[in-house]
Amino acid sequence: MELSGGGGLPIALILLLLFYFCSDFGAAIDTITASQPIRDHETIVSSDNAFKLGFFSPVNSTNRYLGIWYNDKSEAVIWVANRDKPVEDASGVVTISEDGNLVVLNGQKEVLWSSKVSNSFTNVSAQLLDSGNLVLNNITTGGSIWDSFQQPTDTLMRRMRLSTDKRTGENVQLTSWTSPSDPSTGSFSAGISLLNIPQVFIWNNNLPFWRSGQWNGREFMGITNVNSVYLGGFELVEDNEEGSAYVSFDFSIDPSTYFILSSQGRIIQRDRVSGKDEWAVSYTYPQNDCDIYGMCGSFGSCDARGKPICSCLRGFEPKNREEWNRGNWTGGCVRRTPLQCESVNKTGEADKEDGFLKFGMIKIPDFAERTSAPEDKCRELCLSNCSCIAYSYDVGIGCMSWRDNLTDVQQFYSKGTDFYLRVANSELAADKKDMKVVIIVPVVVGTVAIAICAFFLWRWMAKRKGNSTNRYVGIWYNDKSEAVIWVANRNKPLNDSSGVVTISEEGKLVVLNGQNEVLWSSNVSNSATNASAQLLDSGNLVLQDNINGDIWESFQEPTDAFMRWMKLSTNAKTGEKVLQTSWKSPSDPSTGSFSAGLDLLNIPQIFIWNNNIPYWRAGQWNGREFIGITNVDTVYLGGFQLVEDSQEGTASISFEFPLDPSTYFLLTSHGRTEQRDRVDGKDEWVVRHAYPENDCDLYGWCGAYGICDATKKPICSCLRGFQPKNVQEWNRGNWTGGCVRRKTLQCEGVNRTSEANEEDGFLKMEKIKVPDFAERTYDSEDKCRELCLSNCSCIAYAYAVGIGCMKWRDNLIDTQQFYGKGTEFYIRLAHSELDKDKKDMKVVITVSVVVGVVTMTICTLFLWRWMVKRQAMKDKSKTLQVDEGDRNSSNFGTAIDTITTSRPIRDHETITSNSSAFKFGFFSPGNSLNRYVGIWYNDKSKTVIWVANRNKPLNCTSGVVTISEDGNLVVLNGQNQVVWSSNVPNSVTVNAGPRLLDTGNLVLLRTNSNGSIWESFQEPTDTFMSKMKLGTDERTGEKLQLTSWKDPFDPSIGCFSAGIGPSNMPEVFIWTNNSPYWRSGPWNGRAFIGVQDGFDIMVDNQEGTAYL
Repeated sequence: MELSGGGGLPIALILLLLFYFCSDFGAAIDTITASQPIRDHETIVSSDNAFKLGFFSPVNSTNRYLGIWYNDKSEAVIWVANRDKPVEDASGVVTISEDGNLVVLNGQKEVLWSSKVSNSFTNVSAQLLDSGNLVLNNITTGGSIWDSFQQPTDTLMRRMRLSTDKRTGENVQLTSWTSPSDPSTGSFSAGISLLNIPQVFIWNNNLPFWRSGQWNGREFMGITNVNSVYLGGFELVEDNEEGSAYVSFDFSIDPSTYFILSSQGRIIQRDRVSGKDEWAVSYTYPQNDCDIYGMCGSFGSCDARGKPICSCLRGFEPKNREEWNRGNWTGGCVRRTPLQCESVNKTGEADKEDGFLKFGMIKIPDFAERTSAPEDKCRELCLSNCSCIAYSYDVGIGCMSWRDNLTDVQQFYSKGTDFYLRVANSELAADKKDMKVVIIVPVVVGTVAIAICAFFLWRWMAKRKGNSTNRYVGIWYNDKSEAVIWVANRNKPLNDSSGVVTISEEGKLVVLNGQNEVLWSSNVSNSATNASAQLLDSGNLVLQDNINGDIWESFQEPTDAFMRWMKLSTNAKTGEKVLQTSWKSPSDPSTGSFSAGLDLLNIPQIFIWNNNIPYWRAGQWNGREFIGITNVDTVYLGGFQLVEDSQEGTASISFEFPLDPSTYFLLTSHGRTEQRDRVDGKDEWVVRHAYPENDCDLYGWCGAYGICDATKKPICSCLRGFQPKNVQEWNRGNWTGGCVRRKTLQCEGVNRTSEANEEDGFLKMEKIKVPDFAERTYDSEDKCRELCLSNCSCIAYAYAVGIGCMKWRDNLIDTQQFYGKGTEFYIRLAHSELDKDKKDMKVVITVSVVVGVVTMTICTLFLWRWMVKRQAMKDKSKTLQVDEGDRNSSNFGTAIDTITTSRPIRDHETITSNSSAFKFGFFSPGNSLNRYVGIWYNDKSKTVIWVANRNKPLNCTSGVVTISEDGNLVVLNGQNQVVWSSNVPNSVTVNAGPRLLDTGNLVLLRTNSNGSIWESFQEPTDTFMSKMKLGTDERTGEKLQLTSWKDPFDPSIGCFSAGIGPSNMPEVFIWTNNSPYWRSGPWNGRAFIGVQDGFDIMVDNQEGTAYL
């Protein structure tokens, strides 16, 4: 294909733009020597292809840096050389200098970075190891003279060492990037502190920000949620004589793990998702406010579960009561009563010796002093020394004592250490008096409480929380959640507490009522003698006898829970199935309308059925995974096992997640399968995944030959070459009728226009959830197309490793467009449809070339202007960022005063409300590169409350907010196209200007009057602010409603909306795709009777309006 033309201008522009806008990682060569440097767009690759070294540009940056990154889809950068001196164009070179150093040069041969080896060497080369370490080797001696692991940036790799040397003052530490788009040295650093007992610290501008707690030879005592040493773990080596120490890690279970110090000061543990080029965040430190160093000041204790989280240690009180009550706890606490050893009063209290209060499960304070005294001597030594105010003992450390302020104390609820605080005898006496009261009161209250609890236990036992008083026999988790996993007499409850579970004469397990009627039985066909039932650790209830062993188990008759090692099965010959069946409602465990299990129609799939009609399917099983589920590869997590016997017509599926053995799957009464995982260290459960996730997951949502795309509006469209069967119904949003073929296939009937020679062909579709009813053969991929084309009844085919060739003969049902994973799918079309596609493509290419030339020229101009301004913007701008992955983490900018036609605001400029409570300007949510105009809180949270161009984002930083000629507030892109407008219908000929009020409302004002012509509160997005009105007008049909974001990184309109509903009595509704999802209950003049107070409604019955 000819790419040049017009003097080669398009190629030059394309190359220029590709260079500036892409993180381009180049083509690999082998090594770096003085005679063979690497230039921009060239790389070297480690021998196992795990890592690459070369030049790159971070997102939203055109600067070029030399770095090392993972050679996978993520391209996660682990090291940067010239982080503080970027190359400003593509002229960078990495080579070996005359003195043997590795250097980065710009186009003017200036040294931007050097390995700075002090001794000169000749005959040197650089090698990238499989560990990600870049090593400078002396070829003559074979020894290493420098490596990148000695000069880390923000990433701690396997076997890398963070170290400290008190004598020389040398430290090897992590240092954060300034921002995700700027790898220059940020304000956060992390490394080892050797003040008596080694600890890992994060510092913010050299001030402690977080600490790991003391190292006891096995683990860091301030980290409760992981024992890293038992996972292959951390190693800390200390040399007391030399005054040095280093820490490193090697996780044998997951050797790809690494730690990154984010630009927000968090250490993030990233583990590779098994079998994928993706990374998951396993742990983050600090995790909450209590993890922040010294959050509660001296002698304060932090409890993340408390409200407020800070309190004074027993025997202490706030130093400044007023500031403490305001939530400013940094001033800490002071002792309430002086210690006896510090001052003896005149009332003979000299004999009343100080004592110690014991605190359990504590993150012990900083500044501990260590001695080798045994545990029984530790208390005695502290008590005999008046300067000792607390002590603790750990087997791996020994006796620890504290002399000064107790800083950074935290209450844990698992692990932690016993901590003993010195207090005056009077404080101990007060504690004992309180204890007497505490003991007496429970005796009285306890008698009453036990009676009450016994009554409630009688009502609740063996059933989920609900309004039912019926009694069931069941199995539940023996923890705080008491989650029920199995119910015996689900369809025949007891109506009193006379029930009995026993073994019948025939050896069956039975549930009897007070009249000895059998309400439920295990229904074992053969009689058994001397039978017994045992509840196993798996949650399986097993009926056994001495002769036959296990004769029945609850796992063979599941209810709504699919447990580890349980098998869901099907037998095509006998028709027998082991299925999950939902509860009728959360308070009624009787058999509901939903069931879930295996279907064996040619290729095994998991289905959810609603009254035996397909409701959701997992997609075909390929031996590793279900290809219709994109967000989790369960088999790689220890996962699912599907065993199929084609000859017998049977199949079963079970699972075991070794990384999380407590996981189970629940089929809810609403027909959703929820994967529930236990919260680490807690008796709580979280829903990790749920299916179906959206309307597109519902079976056959778009009918035959329709395809569903959850990102589109409307979500349903016909497959290429097809058209709606009933256009009128389709346009109404009733897509179940599906689509029909637009042109007859050549093989079905030859027309009279010589199309006999024009054979049918296949249209390729990518990342598809392939339809139901696939027929499988074991032909090769090439043969698959040929066989389908030669058989007129074959209308589509696909090939998947693990399945083979799949072909379809009938209606294509339940097809879905994915954007991650998915399968290539080929649909048979008439030649004229394929030819039409080629003609359309010619038009697209022609138009694209013309439009591309113009667009790239404009972009190049703006790019040049942007680069000129960039340095000035760096000095002025203040980048406001929060944690990666949060919807509010964004790049916001620098404030100017106002917006007028002559003074617009550009990207990285803002306007601020009078009280500085709110800012208005450009931002990017979370990990998105798109730019939006919005309003956010001008505080640490940067919570976004309003977005202008939510459905039309800018894809670069060329955006402008200004006043148009007709007085509207508009957002323009780099081509001066309006991507959003306030859309005031009447032209405002006088000057207009926006003002950001202290309420967060952006108001467009006439400058010659006090009147507003538009305000953002009239067009809310997802946030309901104080003094904002949500309303409805029955006469005009106008509504003021909230509309959700699509997801935390995409502020475009989501599927949820909220506002006042259309009813005789006003009430608030949340709708999902216009269907009611929640309601507040009617307004009674004072409150919504279904929620707590806090709102006001104004109703005008004559006008037919209501406002919230």
